[in-house]
Amino acid sequence: MIRLAVHGHLITALGTAALVYFVSCRLGIAAQHLAAGVVFAATVLIYNLDHFFDERGRSFQLQAARRLKRGNTVRKEAFSSRTDRCLPRGWVPALIAASAAVLAYFLWKAPQSTRYLVLVGALLSSLYGMPCLPGSRRLKDLPGLKIAMVPLAVTLAVFLVPISTHGGGVRMPPLDLLTVFLLAFSSATICDMHDANEDRTEGVLTLPVALGKTLTRVLLAACHVLLALLVVTTSTAPSSIVLLALSFSAIVAVVEIPQRSVHAILADIVLLLPALLLYGGDIPGG
Repeated sequence: MIRLAVHGHLITALGTAALVYFVSCRLGIAAQHLAAGVVFAATVLIYNLDHFFDERGRSFQLQAARRLKRGNTVRKEAFSSRTDRCLPRGWVPALIAASAAVLAYFLWKAPQSTRYLVLVGALLSSLYGMPCLPGSRRLKDLPGLKIAMVPLAVTLAVFLVPISTHGGGVRMPPLDLLTVFLLAFSSATICDMHDANEDRTEGVLTLPVALGKTLTRVLLAACHVLLALLVVTTSTAPSSIVLLALSFSAIVAVVEIPQRSVHAILADIVLLLPALLLYGGDIPGG
């Protein structure tokens, strides 16, 4: 079950859904359960589509390397090093089908504006991981695009979906937008730290690949300090700052954990943290 929750991206989806409740509270609107369900299902669908095309792409690369009889060792090592994240055969298509069905159900219950918003967003996010460029390249393979694309997509989703299900007419506070963007950026970058060697081999330019792990850690630390300062402006209890400092310090300290499951769970804790503080009554509405 842990393998399914981690490599099936269910924990990541839970984190993004939790951000919907945090955003709803900060916007001063009722908890948007429908929006949380939509975001959860869409996240599972998009991430597993990306997973599906990743694995197909690696299979083609390995086969091509074998045919050309060069670079075979490097490609095989890169391919093999990622097998720890693979689910049993057939599970990813099953997750794609199940999440698509759940998403369709939630969209059927959602307002029409939400349907259009989610369908367009899901299509663009799915194209990001599909081989839709010449040479079977993907948008995520373009230099530097992945660095901002993932946190930006998460931020827009957890704000726009609950606003649309609420009926609109809600202003998005810039500081709250920045807080969510930094949370998503931190979570994605922590995952990229673990995958830096494989991403470098496959030509995917992530922050750890571009800057190196040491500079990336410095940037993450600065990001966490800024997050703590942002929480100071919205928190009513010192426990929020203590919890943020302990959680982020622990995550930065253990980014070299070899087990990807543990690493991924720690990265997703970043997304769950605002909801934990919200549950504890530390974050008031905006």
